[in-house]
Amino acid sequence: MLFLTHSIFNTAPMNKTASFLMLFMAGVYTGYTQKCTLYVPNKIGAVIETTSYDKKGKETGTNTLTIKAITNVAEGTQFLVENISKQKKSEEVPPTEYTFLCKGDRFVMDMKQFVPKEQVQSYKDAKIEATDLDYPATMQVGQSLADGRITVSLTQEGMPIPMVTSVDILNRKVTGREDVVTRAGSFNCYKIEYDVAIKMMFKINFKVTEWVAENVGSVKSETRDTNGKLSGSTLLTRLVN
Repeated sequence: MLFLTHSIFNTAPMNKTASFLMLFMAGVYTGYTQKCTLYVPNKIGAVIETTSYDKKGKETGTNTLTIKAITNVAEGTQFLVENISKQKKSEEVPPTEYTFLCKGDRFVMDMKQFVPKEQVQSYKDAKIEATDLDYPATMQVGQSLADGRITVSLTQEGMPIPMVTSVDILNRKVTGREDVVTRAGSFNCYKIEYDVAIKMMFKINFKVTEWVAENVGSVKSETRDTNGKLSGSTLLTRLVN
């Protein structure tokens, strides 16, 4: 997953800003000598643009991802990705970089890095705990995938009780294999569904469906409330590979 967790924490009150929740799930890479498979281009300089829409289908912004580097490290093959996010009703956000790892037969994402550093610097103490979110080398319809969790605890002078925000990604399951057509092309995708539970000063629960294609990544996603009502979506709109 690339920016689900990053976007969730950008929407939390702890950040003092509000923006629309966006989804970009990344899958599994094919490293030089690794066995894992990635759902993002395995090429330095490749660009993926994902456009987000509100519940009425109105465009709200874009995420542009660029593969900056692919290197061999002790644990496997590491991928450096730059993300540029542009939201129509928000201030311009500086580019951010993330690393992902092909480790054995898994593509691993350290969810800690998705918490924006600038959002916690104003607090006296910040404690971040997270599990890795990973994808197996192969996926099959009906297969369950491992859950993910991240917890951020913030303490500020004069604050007797830490402010805690947690995000759980639950019940991940491959539910189908479908063709998806966008203006970027036609893609054969795995359909993955899961639940997201956010706890802070209040609770937020919603459901996500994503369609990911090998060697591409997220082609389409839909976010719905617990009643099944659409609240937002994303679509792959440009691919330079």
